[in-house]
Amino acid sequence: MSAQKPTVGWIGLGAMGQGMAQVSHPIRPASRMSNIQSLLSQGFKVKAYDVYKPSLEAAVKVGAEPCATPAEAGNVGILGLMVVNALQVEDALFGSGQVAAGMSPPAIERCSYTQFCPRMR
Repeated sequence: MSAQKPTVGWIGLGAMGQGMAQVSHPIRPASRMSNIQSLLSQGFKVKAYDVYKPSLEAAVKVGAEPCATPAEAGNVGILGLMVVNALQVEDALFGSGQVAAGMSPPAIERCSYTQFCPRMR
């Protein structure tokens, strides 16, 4: 009997996030199997959120479950968070996004952002 695989959440499917998810971005199409498709083929459930609806729709096209809020996408065992800067990370996790409130240990969160923010040193 195999253990149930954790659900993977993906928040941020913009310039960096779409590349990491390897989804076909509305502006820059991907040419290979997406990481979302790869996760799905291995039995993982994938939830996704992005503020830009065409980016979210691209993830849904390859099989991700769309989420209406960051908190919904963040209620998972493994979370990838790819946003513009550390202030957005803080807001998504602990501010208006309320992601951290919905995560249960032993959740894993991988965070990346494109711009340095001195406040998060």
